Amino acid sequence: MRSSVSSCAVCIKTSQSGLKKFREHFKASIERDIDKLKKFSPWIHRPDVDDVIEYFALIAKRTDLSVSPLTIEQMLHIVISDVLIFGERYVRRLFYFGRVPITALAELRALSFITMHDEWAVLGEYGQVLTTRDARPFTPNMLQKQVEPYISALSTIQHIADDLHGYHRREIRIRVIKQESPLDINLEGASQAIDSLKEDVIPWRRRNAQKIAELRAKETEAEIDKKRAETIEIRANATKESAEAERLRAEAAKVRAECQKQEVEIEKARFELNGMKLKLALEIVSKLKPDLPEDDKLLHALRMVKAIGTLGMSELEMDVRQPELTDRTGHE
Repeated sequence: MRSSVSSCAVCIKTSQSGLKKFREHFKASIERDIDKLKKFSPWIHRPDVDDVIEYFALIAKRTDLSVSPLTIEQMLHIVISDVLIFGERYVRRLFYFGRVPITALAELRALSFITMHDEWAVLGEYGQVLTTRDARPFTPNMLQKQVEPYISALSTIQHIADDLHGYHRREIRIRVIKQESPLDINLEGASQAIDSLKEDVIPWRRRNAQKIAELRAKETEAEIDKKRAETIEIRANATKESAEAERLRAEAAKVRAECQKQEVEIEKARFELNGMKLKLALEIVSKLKPDLPEDDKLLHALRMVKAIGTLGMSELEMDVRQPELTDRTGHE
Protein backbone atom coordinates (compact mmCIF):
# COMPACT_ATOMS: atom_id res chain seq x y z
CA MET A 1 0.00 0.00 0.00
CA ARG A 2 2.75 2.45 0.88
CA SER A 3 4.62 1.79 -2.38
CA SER A 4 1.51 2.50 -4.45
CA VAL A 5 1.03 5.80 -2.60
CA SER A 6 4.65 6.68 -3.21
CA SER A 7 4.58 5.80 -6.90
CA CYS A 8 1.33 7.71 -7.48
CA ALA A 9 2.70 10.77 -5.68
CA VAL A 10 5.84 10.70 -7.80
CA CYS A 11 3.74 10.15 -10.92
CA ILE A 12 1.69 13.31 -10.45
CA LYS A 13 4.74 15.38 -9.47
CA THR A 14 6.84 14.56 -12.49
CA SER A 15 5.04 15.50 -15.69
CA GLN A 16 1.79 16.21 -17.48
CA SER A 17 1.86 12.69 -18.87
CA GLY A 18 2.17 11.39 -15.30
CA LEU A 19 -0.80 13.51 -14.28
CA LYS A 20 -2.76 12.11 -17.22
CA LYS A 21 -1.99 8.54 -16.16
CA PHE A 22 -3.05 9.37 -12.62
CA ARG A 23 -6.34 10.81 -13.95
CA GLU A 24 -7.02 7.71 -16.04
CA HIS A 25 -6.35 5.42 -13.10
CA PHE A 26 -8.46 7.26 -10.51
CA LYS A 27 -11.13 8.96 -12.64
CA ALA A 28 -13.81 6.31 -12.01
CA SER A 29 -13.08 6.22 -8.28
CA ILE A 30 -13.23 10.02 -8.01
CA GLU A 31 -16.52 10.23 -9.93
CA ARG A 32 -18.01 7.52 -7.74
CA ASP A 33 -17.03 9.39 -4.56
CA ILE A 34 -18.28 12.71 -5.96
CA ASP A 35 -21.68 11.13 -6.70
CA LYS A 36 -21.77 9.53 -3.27
CA LEU A 37 -21.04 12.78 -1.42
CA LYS A 38 -23.15 14.88 -3.76
CA LYS A 39 -26.19 12.72 -3.01
CA PHE A 40 -26.21 14.04 0.56
CA SER A 41 -25.66 17.64 -0.54
CA PRO A 42 -27.80 18.06 -3.70
CA TRP A 43 -27.69 21.87 -3.47
CA ILE A 44 -23.89 21.94 -3.88
CA HIS A 45 -22.57 22.21 -7.44
CA ARG A 46 -20.98 18.98 -8.68
CA PRO A 47 -17.20 19.51 -8.96
CA ASP A 48 -15.20 18.45 -11.97
CA VAL A 49 -12.73 15.54 -11.77
CA ASP A 50 -9.96 17.85 -12.99
CA ASP A 51 -10.58 20.26 -10.10
CA VAL A 52 -10.06 17.40 -7.66
CA ILE A 53 -6.92 16.10 -9.37
CA GLU A 54 -5.39 19.56 -9.75
CA TYR A 55 -5.88 20.32 -6.06
CA PHE A 56 -4.51 16.89 -5.13
CA ALA A 57 -1.47 17.51 -7.34
CA LEU A 58 -0.77 20.72 -5.42
CA ILE A 59 -0.91 18.74 -2.17
CA ALA A 60 1.36 15.98 -3.48
CA LYS A 61 3.98 18.50 -4.56
CA ARG A 62 4.32 19.78 -1.00
CA THR A 63 5.12 16.59 0.90
CA ASP A 64 5.96 12.91 0.69
CA LEU A 65 2.52 11.31 0.85
CA SER A 66 4.01 7.83 1.19
CA VAL A 67 4.43 8.48 4.95
CA SER A 68 0.70 9.04 5.40
CA PRO A 69 -1.31 6.17 6.96
CA LEU A 70 -4.01 6.86 4.34
CA THR A 71 -4.36 5.27 0.93
CA ILE A 72 -4.56 7.39 -2.22
CA GLU A 73 -8.31 6.65 -2.41
CA GLN A 74 -8.84 7.86 1.16
CA MET A 75 -6.89 11.05 0.51
CA LEU A 76 -8.83 11.72 -2.67
CA HIS A 77 -12.08 11.27 -0.75
CA ILE A 78 -11.02 14.03 1.66
CA VAL A 79 -9.87 16.22 -1.22
CA ILE A 80 -13.29 15.84 -2.87
CA SER A 81 -14.88 17.04 0.37
CA ASP A 82 -12.56 20.07 0.34
CA VAL A 83 -13.54 20.90 -3.23
CA LEU A 84 -17.24 20.49 -2.45
CA ILE A 85 -16.83 22.89 0.47
CA PHE A 86 -14.96 25.45 -1.65
CA GLY A 87 -17.51 25.26 -4.43
CA GLU A 88 -16.62 25.01 -8.12
CA ARG A 89 -16.53 28.74 -8.92
CA TYR A 90 -14.57 29.54 -5.80
CA VAL A 91 -12.10 26.76 -6.52
CA ARG A 92 -11.55 28.08 -10.04
CA ARG A 93 -10.88 31.57 -8.65
CA LEU A 94 -8.46 30.03 -6.21
CA PHE A 95 -6.64 28.21 -8.96
CA TYR A 96 -6.73 30.72 -11.73
CA PHE A 97 -7.12 34.19 -10.19
CA GLY A 98 -5.15 33.69 -6.98
CA ARG A 99 -7.45 35.74 -4.75
CA VAL A 100 -6.92 33.24 -1.95
CA PRO A 101 -3.61 31.38 -1.71
CA ILE A 102 -4.66 27.85 -2.66
CA THR A 103 -1.05 26.82 -2.09
CA ALA A 104 -1.48 27.61 1.61
CA LEU A 105 -4.60 25.44 1.78
CA ALA A 106 -2.77 22.64 -0.07
CA GLU A 107 0.11 22.98 2.39
CA LEU A 108 -2.30 22.59 5.32
CA ARG A 109 -4.02 19.57 3.78
CA ALA A 110 -0.64 17.97 2.99
CA LEU A 111 0.36 18.42 6.62
CA SER A 112 -2.92 16.89 7.80
CA PHE A 113 -2.31 13.82 5.62
CA ILE A 114 1.14 13.09 7.04
CA THR A 115 0.42 14.02 10.67
CA MET A 116 -2.75 11.95 10.91
CA HIS A 117 -2.42 9.25 13.57
CA ASP A 118 -2.43 5.66 12.44
CA GLU A 119 -5.10 3.08 13.30
CA TRP A 120 -4.07 2.81 16.96
CA ALA A 121 -4.93 6.45 17.51
CA VAL A 122 -8.56 6.00 16.56
CA LEU A 123 -9.19 3.10 18.93
CA GLY A 124 -10.50 5.35 21.68
CA GLU A 125 -11.49 3.34 24.74
CA TYR A 126 -10.18 0.20 23.05
CA GLY A 127 -6.65 1.56 22.92
CA GLN A 128 -4.86 -1.19 24.87
CA VAL A 129 -2.58 -3.22 22.65
CA LEU A 130 -1.38 -6.78 23.19
CA THR A 131 2.17 -7.00 21.93
CA THR A 132 4.63 -9.89 21.82
CA ARG A 133 7.88 -9.48 23.72
CA ASP A 134 9.93 -10.98 20.92
CA ALA A 135 9.87 -10.57 17.15
CA ARG A 136 8.72 -13.60 15.21
CA PRO A 137 7.25 -14.11 11.74
CA PHE A 138 3.44 -13.98 11.66
CA THR A 139 2.50 -17.14 9.77
CA PRO A 140 -0.79 -19.09 9.28
CA ASN A 141 0.60 -21.77 11.61
CA MET A 142 1.30 -19.18 14.31
CA LEU A 143 -2.18 -17.70 13.84
CA GLN A 144 -3.83 -21.10 14.24
CA LYS A 145 -1.72 -22.62 17.00
CA GLN A 146 -0.77 -19.63 19.12
CA VAL A 147 -2.74 -16.45 18.39
CA GLU A 148 -6.22 -18.01 18.08
CA PRO A 149 -5.97 -20.04 21.35
CA TYR A 150 -4.64 -16.94 23.14
CA ILE A 151 -7.56 -14.78 22.01
CA SER A 152 -10.03 -17.60 22.76
CA ALA A 153 -8.65 -17.82 26.30
CA LEU A 154 -9.17 -14.08 26.76
CA SER A 155 -12.70 -14.53 25.41
CA THR A 156 -13.38 -17.22 28.04
CA ILE A 157 -12.21 -14.96 30.86
CA GLN A 158 -14.27 -12.06 29.50
CA HIS A 159 -17.39 -14.23 29.32
CA ILE A 160 -16.88 -15.33 32.93
CA ALA A 161 -16.47 -11.67 33.95
CA ASP A 162 -19.69 -10.82 32.05
CA ASP A 163 -21.52 -13.66 33.83
CA LEU A 164 -20.27 -12.51 37.23
CA HIS A 165 -21.58 -8.98 36.62
CA GLY A 166 -24.81 -10.06 34.96
CA TYR A 167 -23.86 -8.53 31.61
CA HIS A 168 -25.03 -9.83 28.26
CA ARG A 169 -22.24 -11.81 26.64
CA ARG A 170 -20.69 -10.33 23.50
CA GLU A 171 -18.21 -11.94 21.17
CA ILE A 172 -14.76 -10.39 21.23
CA ARG A 173 -13.94 -8.51 18.05
CA ILE A 174 -10.45 -8.26 16.63
CA ARG A 175 -10.15 -4.59 15.66
CA VAL A 176 -6.51 -4.54 14.57
CA ILE A 177 -3.89 -7.24 14.16
CA LYS A 178 -0.59 -6.43 12.51
CA GLN A 179 3.06 -7.26 12.54
CA GLU A 180 5.68 -4.60 12.31
CA SER A 181 7.95 -6.57 14.65
CA PRO A 182 6.64 -7.36 17.17
CA LEU A 183 3.10 -8.64 16.65
CA ASP A 184 0.39 -6.20 17.85
CA ILE A 185 -3.25 -7.11 18.52
CA ASN A 186 -6.16 -4.90 19.55
CA LEU A 187 -9.47 -6.39 20.73
CA GLU A 188 -12.92 -4.91 21.33
CA GLY A 189 -15.10 -6.24 24.14
CA ALA A 190 -12.29 -7.78 26.20
CA SER A 191 -11.44 -4.97 28.61
CA GLN A 192 -11.82 -6.95 31.85
CA ALA A 193 -9.99 -9.97 30.44
CA ILE A 194 -7.12 -7.74 29.32
CA ASP A 195 -7.02 -6.05 32.73
CA SER A 196 -6.76 -9.51 34.34
CA LEU A 197 -4.04 -10.45 31.87
CA LYS A 198 -2.07 -7.30 32.65
CA GLU A 199 -2.56 -7.22 36.42
CA ASP A 200 -2.60 -10.94 37.28
CA VAL A 201 -1.62 -13.42 34.55
CA ILE A 202 1.49 -11.68 33.16
CA PRO A 203 2.98 -11.09 36.67
CA TRP A 204 2.15 -14.73 37.59
CA ARG A 205 3.88 -15.94 34.45
CA ARG A 206 7.00 -13.91 35.22
CA ARG A 207 7.14 -15.11 38.82
CA ASN A 208 6.92 -18.71 37.67
CA ALA A 209 9.00 -18.42 34.49
CA GLN A 210 11.69 -20.81 35.78
CA LYS A 211 9.18 -23.52 36.73
CA ILE A 212 7.46 -23.19 33.36
CA ALA A 213 10.81 -23.37 31.54
CA GLU A 214 11.87 -26.44 33.55
CA LEU A 215 8.59 -28.20 32.78
CA ARG A 216 8.97 -27.47 29.06
CA ALA A 217 12.54 -28.75 29.11
CA LYS A 218 11.42 -31.99 30.81
CA GLU A 219 8.60 -32.44 28.31
CA THR A 220 10.98 -31.89 25.40
CA GLU A 221 13.53 -34.33 26.84
CA ALA A 222 10.84 -36.97 27.45
CA GLU A 223 9.57 -36.58 23.88
CA ILE A 224 13.09 -37.03 22.50
CA ASP A 225 13.63 -40.14 24.62
CA LYS A 226 10.31 -41.62 23.44
CA LYS A 227 11.37 -41.13 19.83
CA ARG A 228 14.76 -42.63 20.65
CA ALA A 229 13.14 -45.74 22.18
CA GLU A 230 10.91 -46.13 19.13
CA THR A 231 13.92 -45.84 16.80
CA ILE A 232 15.90 -48.45 18.75
CA GLU A 233 12.89 -50.80 18.69
CA ILE A 234 12.64 -50.42 14.90
CA ARG A 235 16.35 -51.24 14.55
CA ALA A 236 15.90 -54.28 16.79
CA ASN A 237 13.05 -55.60 14.65
CA ALA A 238 15.00 -54.96 11.47
CA THR A 239 18.27 -56.69 12.47
CA LYS A 240 18.91 -60.31 11.49
CA GLU A 241 21.40 -60.99 14.27
CA SER A 242 19.51 -62.30 17.30
CA ALA A 243 22.18 -61.20 19.79
CA GLU A 244 22.18 -57.65 18.39
CA ALA A 245 18.37 -57.62 18.39
CA GLU A 246 18.30 -58.63 22.07
CA ARG A 247 20.85 -55.96 22.96
CA LEU A 248 18.81 -53.28 21.14
CA ARG A 249 15.56 -54.40 22.81
CA ALA A 250 17.23 -54.20 26.22
CA GLU A 251 18.47 -50.71 25.39
CA ALA A 252 14.97 -49.68 24.24
CA ALA A 253 13.46 -51.05 27.46
CA LYS A 254 16.00 -49.08 29.50
CA VAL A 255 15.12 -45.86 27.64
CA ARG A 256 11.37 -46.52 28.09
CA ALA A 257 11.90 -47.05 31.83
CA GLU A 258 13.69 -43.70 31.96
CA CYS A 259 10.77 -42.15 30.08
CA GLN A 260 8.35 -43.47 32.71
CA LYS A 261 10.40 -41.83 35.47
CA GLN A 262 10.38 -38.60 33.49
CA GLU A 263 6.59 -38.81 33.10
CA VAL A 264 6.17 -39.10 36.87
CA GLU A 265 8.32 -35.98 37.37
CA ILE A 266 6.42 -34.15 34.62
CA GLU A 267 3.05 -35.03 36.18
CA LYS A 268 4.25 -33.76 39.56
CA ALA A 269 5.37 -30.47 37.99
CA ARG A 270 2.09 -30.16 36.08
CA PHE A 271 0.09 -30.87 39.23
CA GLU A 272 1.97 -28.15 41.11
CA LEU A 273 1.46 -25.63 38.30
CA ASN A 274 -2.23 -26.56 37.96
CA GLY A 275 -2.71 -25.85 41.66
CA MET A 276 -1.05 -22.48 41.19
CA LYS A 277 -3.29 -21.74 38.15
CA LEU A 278 -6.40 -22.56 40.20
CA LYS A 279 -5.19 -20.27 42.99
CA LEU A 280 -4.65 -17.50 40.43
CA ALA A 281 -8.10 -18.09 38.92
CA LEU A 282 -9.66 -17.79 42.39
CA GLU A 283 -7.83 -14.51 42.94
CA ILE A 284 -9.10 -13.14 39.61
CA VAL A 285 -12.69 -14.21 40.33
CA SER A 286 -12.46 -12.64 43.81
CA LYS A 287 -11.28 -9.39 42.23
CA LEU A 288 -14.09 -9.42 39.71
CA LYS A 289 -16.80 -10.23 42.29
CA PRO A 290 -15.55 -9.89 45.89
CA ASP A 291 -18.94 -10.59 47.51
CA LEU A 292 -19.53 -13.89 45.66
CA PRO A 293 -19.97 -16.96 47.95
CA GLU A 294 -16.84 -19.10 48.19
CA ASP A 295 -18.43 -22.13 46.51
CA ASP A 296 -19.48 -19.99 43.54
CA LYS A 297 -16.01 -18.46 43.35
CA LEU A 298 -14.52 -21.95 43.10
CA LEU A 299 -17.03 -22.90 40.39
CA HIS A 300 -16.14 -19.90 38.24
CA ALA A 301 -12.41 -20.37 38.95
CA LEU A 302 -12.60 -23.96 37.68
CA ARG A 303 -14.19 -22.64 34.48
CA MET A 304 -11.29 -20.22 34.14
CA VAL A 305 -8.34 -22.55 34.84
CA LYS A 306 -7.88 -23.83 31.28
CA ALA A 307 -7.85 -20.26 29.90
CA ILE A 308 -5.36 -19.22 32.59
CA GLY A 309 -3.18 -22.15 31.54
CA THR A 310 -3.31 -21.11 27.88
CA LEU A 311 -2.30 -17.53 28.67
CA GLY A 312 0.27 -18.48 31.29
CA MET A 313 1.94 -21.27 29.31
CA SER A 314 1.62 -20.01 25.74
CA GLU A 315 4.69 -19.63 23.54
CA LEU A 316 3.40 -16.11 22.98
CA GLU A 317 4.73 -13.92 25.76
CA MET A 318 2.56 -10.82 25.68
CA ASP A 319 2.67 -7.39 27.25
CA VAL A 320 -0.22 -4.92 27.43
CA ARG A 321 0.57 -1.35 26.48
CA GLN A 322 -1.06 1.86 25.43
CA PRO A 323 -0.21 2.81 21.84
CA GLU A 324 2.14 5.70 21.27
CA LEU A 325 0.08 8.22 19.36
CA THR A 326 2.93 9.42 17.19
CA ASP A 327 2.22 10.88 13.78
CA ARG A 328 4.12 10.06 10.62
CA THR A 329 6.39 13.06 10.92
CA GLY A 330 7.69 11.72 14.23
CA HIS A 331 5.94 14.33 16.42
CA GLU A 332 3.68 13.30 19.29
